[in-house]
This record gives sequence, C-alpha cells and structure tokens, in this order.
Amino acid sequence: MPLTMAQAGETYTVKAIHGHSNMHKHLESLGLVPGSVVQMVSRTPSGLILNVKESRIAVGYDIARRVLV
Repeated sequence: MPLTMAQAGETYTVKAIHGHSNMHKHLESLGLVPGSVVQMVSRTPSGLILNVKESRIAVGYDIARRVLV
C-alpha cells in the first residue's frame, strides 16, 4: 500500500519506491530505502511526518504516494 494510507503511530517496512533516480537519491539520503523501517507520526496539510532511523522527516504527499509499505 502507498505510504499515504499509513496510520499514525504504526510502524511499516518500505517495500518499494516508484519514481525517477533523482527522487530515489533524495529519499536514500533521508534513509527512506526498501527494507527500512518507518513510523508514521502524523499528517499535516502538506504531507506526512515520519520517524526514520531515529530522525524525524517530513515527506510531501506527492512523494509519499510513490513509497510502498
């Protein structure tokens, strides 16, 4: 399922990322790669707040819908 359907407080494993190589590189620099564990913290009007590798990051909905968990 896309990350946009994740429930706040739940933990997920990234299965795949769909998109161009620049997006893959950007998400990789944030620690968001296939196999990584993410916790969905909350939703904002512009995107999702996630815990990834003990860091909190914000991801816009346009990117989050390309991340499958």
